[in-house]
Amino acid sequence: MYQETYGEDPHLSGLYATSFVKGLQGDHPRYIRANAGCKHFDVHGGPEDIPSSRFGFNAVVSERDWRLTFLPAFKKCVEAGSYSLMCSYNSINGVPACANSKLLTSILRDEWNFTGYVVSDEVAIENIMFWHQYYLDPIDTVAGCVNAGCNLELSGNSYKPVYLYMLDAIKHKKLTEDTVREKVKPLFNTRMRLGEFDPPSTNPYMQLNLSVVQSKDHRDLALEAATKSIVMLKGGQTMLPIFKQIPKIADLWLTTQDSCLEIILQDADPRFVSTPWESLRKVAVDSSYAAGCQDGNKCTKYSSSDIQNAVKDSYIVFVCLGTGTDIESEGKDRSRYGVTRETASIVTGCC
Repeated sequence: MYQETYGEDPHLSGLYATSFVKGLQGDHPRYIRANAGCKHFDVHGGPEDIPSSRFGFNAVVSERDWRLTFLPAFKKCVEAGSYSLMCSYNSINGVPACANSKLLTSILRDEWNFTGYVVSDEVAIENIMFWHQYYLDPIDTVAGCVNAGCNLELSGNSYKPVYLYMLDAIKHKKLTEDTVREKVKPLFNTRMRLGEFDPPSTNPYMQLNLSVVQSKDHRDLALEAATKSIVMLKGGQTMLPIFKQIPKIADLWLTTQDSCLEIILQDADPRFVSTPWESLRKVAVDSSYAAGCQDGNKCTKYSSSDIQNAVKDSYIVFVCLGTGTDIESEGKDRSRYGVTRETASIVTGCC
């Protein structure tokens, strides 16, 4: 769940979204640095245990819960000035999000005064036919989605994009040319704000290059954010902080350090990586390391002897656990939140 959201707190998610949008787009009066887009709109997060799927999931939600839990973060995103939102795979009370006029027009545009564009999640438009079966042919589907307020289709590689049937929908009088023109305006407005049609010299953001990403200021800020975001659930009175070297530490990982970094980094591609093991070695006279699982993050093969040898005579034992992309990622939902039985054995095995 944490891979694509800041959590279940609508207020906190809204604050993060506000900062993210403003940071991406910048504050120039004419140009935006990048086009921010908030997703997945809305009530997204269905199961991924086929035949159930997020592609065809129907989220049944009360009006109260919808407005108190699922909509506030997106409203903050709109108030921050985001140029786009992405409609989600699921249905909301029986109506697919990308064909949901209550969501995309009544709430988003009429209530919140959103002037940007809505883009579908990848193949979400096609899935309205194939998974939801809300519409049964591409002409009805494109007409329904455009009329509901979806400006742009993000299609996949397997199907002909549904929005290519737009002229057919106009010909069959299920969609008007005036409606299409109105839906195109936010797309071109965004492209103009990105400076796509202007000389590069007029856009200050065109002078930026990749060197700013790994600048010292950004690395220092990332370190500060990481330091301040760590949460200690329980701390003993004599353990922390560690100011001096200790006789020996043991560092127990779920698996090898390279594989375990998947748990920490997810989709990031950092220039500099320092594992907990590398850092912990600096505060100990002696140290030992063990990978508890022998088959990657799946952790079905557990080595008790490696754990016992690593913790022998250790003054402090650091245990790094998680799941990893082998068993949990987009398209790989789990039936329960807890760690696997073998993973839990790493903790009990070192005590």
